[in-house]
Amino acid sequence: MNDHDDYVAAMAPITPEMRCHARFFFANESGRKVEITSIAMPGIGEHGGSGVQAVHLDPVVNGAEGPSPDGPNALWSTNASLFDDELVAYEFWIEFRPGGCTSSGGSISFPEWPYVVVSAGGRDIAIDPESAKIGFIGTEHSRCDG
Repeated sequence: MNDHDDYVAAMAPITPEMRCHARFFFANESGRKVEITSIAMPGIGEHGGSGVQAVHLDPVVNGAEGPSPDGPNALWSTNASLFDDELVAYEFWIEFRPGGCTSSGGSISFPEWPYVVVSAGGRDIAIDPESAKIGFIGTEHSRCDG
């Protein structure tokens, strides 16, 4: 048992054929229109180092760019509007990272992802997401010794 067992509901093995689609829902309950300015998947960007990486965001929203290259986090910049009581779904595509390191039998999970920043009333506000219920199990394909 580890500290993450209380929130991880699904664990996918890391293999070269792995193609996961993780869907997240964002609801605006603020009472006013907000702009989603960025969406990030911490630790699974181009240079995150683990055995998995986020490669795509679907739907690609108005003005979405990303994931940003050269960083540990997969980061999409966007200018999507979300009106009061509106719900929107995003789907991240997560794939095997050749040369990544998640020890065989080990795991990687994320207690707080995706990380979302919205702009409302001239302020940027970081949204604390509820626990994501997904993780990845290291295999012989993602081991750290090559």
